[in-house]
Amino acid sequence: MSRGLCHCCKQNLCLQHFNEYNPLAISQLNQFTDETNVLGDRLKTLNILKIIGHSRRKLEQWRDDCYTKIDLYFEQKCQELDQLVKEKVDQQREEFNRMQLKLTE
Repeated sequence: MSRGLCHCCKQNLCLQHFNEYNPLAISQLNQFTDETNVLGDRLKTLNILKIIGHSRRKLEQWRDDCYTKIDLYFEQKCQELDQLVKEKVDQQREEFNRMQLKLTE
């Protein structure tokens, strides 16, 4: 006849087996408590800024590199635009000069 139910392992135990089982369960509980205390202490001492600092610096370097690439690309496209406009204007001037020459002949 069972006297109690162990909520941890879901076993029905008689009084004799409960008395034998209880110290084992308490020992396991104490070990679990010790482990959770150690984990809690480690969590309290974590310095989040220090942990993420390196990754943050890498992200900032990545951002700076991207800005540099964007600036270089922008400058390249500005030069291409300047060159294109200059060529078009030069062509139109040449055409205009040719037309003027024809008119004066």
